[in-house]
Amino acid sequence: MEKSLKKYKWLVFIVSVLLISAILCGTLFACSNRNTADTTNTPTEHYDTIAENGQVVAFSKTMAFTTASLYEAQRSGQDGVHVTLVATVYPENAENQNVSWNIRWADDAPLKNEPVEDYLEGSVDPNNSHKFYVNCRHAFLNNKILITVTTEEGGFSATCTVSFIGLAERLNITGTTATLVQTAKRGQYYAMNKNASYTFNIGATNTWGVVGATDYEVILGGHGELYFGDEMTDENSYSTWRNVTLQSIESRIDKYATATISGNTLTITMGKYYIEDNQSQYTYKYNNGGVEWDEYHLYYYVLDNFYDNGTFNWDTFETDYDARATENFERLENVYFTATVRDKLSGASVTIPFFFRVSVENVYLNNTTAKIN
Repeated sequence: MEKSLKKYKWLVFIVSVLLISAILCGTLFACSNRNTADTTNTPTEHYDTIAENGQVVAFSKTMAFTTASLYEAQRSGQDGVHVTLVATVYPENAENQNVSWNIRWADDAPLKNEPVEDYLEGSVDPNNSHKFYVNCRHAFLNNKILITVTTEEGGFSATCTVSFIGLAERLNITGTTATLVQTAKRGQYYAMNKNASYTFNIGATNTWGVVGATDYEVILGGHGELYFGDEMTDENSYSTWRNVTLQSIESRIDKYATATISGNTLTITMGKYYIEDNQSQYTYKYNNGGVEWDEYHLYYYVLDNFYDNGTFNWDTFETDYDARATENFERLENVYFTATVRDKLSGASVTIPFFFRVSVENVYLNNTTAKIN
């Protein structure tokens, strides 16, 4: 019985030692991993920290400068992007808190034979060695720079890998349900039905294969000119058209199409009218019927001071109408709309042409009865 009690005491002692050892190891392991910043809420998929000008950054595993911040800094007269790195020594109550800093190229950096200080330089705060002032002076593209902090006591170190993210050099637009067609006079363009929306994917590339940031906008325009006029109605409800002038399609684009961008998706929505809708001369009605006109439609005639000119000559009017109508039909074959996507950060842009596609809207049977004998 006495021997059994002794064995039981030894067993309890061994288990206790193992538990204490496990707790100590866990604590030491946790401390050894506390030499970098918490990176759970990282701003990009690739990097822990995007270094903006004047930013104070907890020393992290990776950091990236961008051409946007470098351009803005140099445009405002600064010699680069200034960032303050802050390191933390653990445990926080260690008596010797002194650290030293070092900047060097990564071993595989193509620029490793050039002075790293030409691109990235740093200096230690004279009053606090935990603060390191970094200045990115030039873009180092697909190279990597290493910033290392080392404790004076124990020689523990942590390294931050610094990258440079460029802006877009080229944009491209792909992936759409719109039909790409080509005509002899209009060239290649996307044909779109009226009252319909079409989406496009926007892509951005640059020389070093990483685009860090984009800020897209879309600008609608057009190519070519047509005759447009303004509706005028007199006291007798006669509708006429005045101020008919040759106008650019670009000046009328908002009447026929709209465009928006969400993320990397461009959406173009066509309006409910074709440009060539309502091709008649002037129209009027005496009773309560009236005729609806749309000031944004294209009309193939000119009524020049119809009610102001008492010497109106119908033959002259018909001659003018025929001439302008023919000219507008010829011009219509050459006009098209454009959508330009521009990255406001880099200035890169891409333009696509588009125009209406005349689509089937209905089918009818003749309102007659055929008798077959």
